[in-house]
Amino acid sequence: MVTKPMPIARYGKEDIMRIELLRRFIVIAEELNLTTAAAKLFVAQPLLSKQLKQLEEEYGTKLINRTTTSMTLTPEGEVLYERAKLICEIDSQTRNDLSINRRRGNRVLRLALPPFVATSFFGGKGKEFLDKYPFLRLNVLEGGAFNTVQHLKIGVADVVVTHTSESFLGEVESFYSRKVSFILAYSKEEFPEFCGREVVSTRDLVDVPLYVCSRFASLLHASELSRNLHFNITCTTNVLLTGVKLVENGYAVGLFPSYVYPQLKEKSDLGLCFIDDEHLSIEMHVLMASSKEPDDMLMDLIYTLSESLDELIDREEADDDA
Repeated sequence: MVTKPMPIARYGKEDIMRIELLRRFIVIAEELNLTTAAAKLFVAQPLLSKQLKQLEEEYGTKLINRTTTSMTLTPEGEVLYERAKLICEIDSQTRNDLSINRRRGNRVLRLALPPFVATSFFGGKGKEFLDKYPFLRLNVLEGGAFNTVQHLKIGVADVVVTHTSESFLGEVESFYSRKVSFILAYSKEEFPEFCGREVVSTRDLVDVPLYVCSRFASLLHASELSRNLHFNITCTTNVLLTGVKLVENGYAVGLFPSYVYPQLKEKSDLGLCFIDDEHLSIEMHVLMASSKEPDDMLMDLIYTLSESLDELIDREEADDDA
């Protein structure tokens, strides 16, 4: 099939900008139902169907498989869905930055970090940093490790906190590195066999339903291969907060990086213990793009983030020693 060249987006009164079409496609892809998607977007269903067809014509490929009873994304539709989210996020961030600069003319720093780290940072060191720079506007993006690194690479973020492999560090500069172990969280009611235990081995987890965040699954598979084990991974998510809910409700026991320990410890219905497995560890980093020119404010943010991570990790280790 010959793909037609993509026309230049038109911005007349009767035309919706392509960015808006992409926003609407995101909703369609997530709902996989034109009726509910149209209701969510407050548009007529025939119009939404027409706009979906317009996108398919512009990209020269089928994006949605439709039957009388269901809708599914085609492989091309899945690619567009992921790219559309990035494009729309860049657009929103750009509009926000330009709006802030126009209104105030003040410095904007863009920070991307995991939600649990964000909770700790803004509950402690983050407030000190913001108090020090009262005219600073700090834009925060929360997401998993892959997304935070992507935010850095495409210029949406200035500084990120993440865990990442060594292969990423050739393109970005790490200003902080710290090894983080994993802990096991479980419902005391549903999994009483773990109660009272401070440490477990991975062999203790073979016959137990496990939750693990999808970005950590490769670590668990490495542990399987090295010990000739097979784990029963029954739940995965892209967001750790969702995993906490699954574990709280007793669907599985959960493997979590130890920086989540302070928040998990506050939940009285959960038990916690440490996992004795050299494969289950990650390197936490504070990263900045190599092309970025560091100045005093950026370095102060990096230093404050590093202190906050040290406090978070040291708190878990202190509780372990106690």
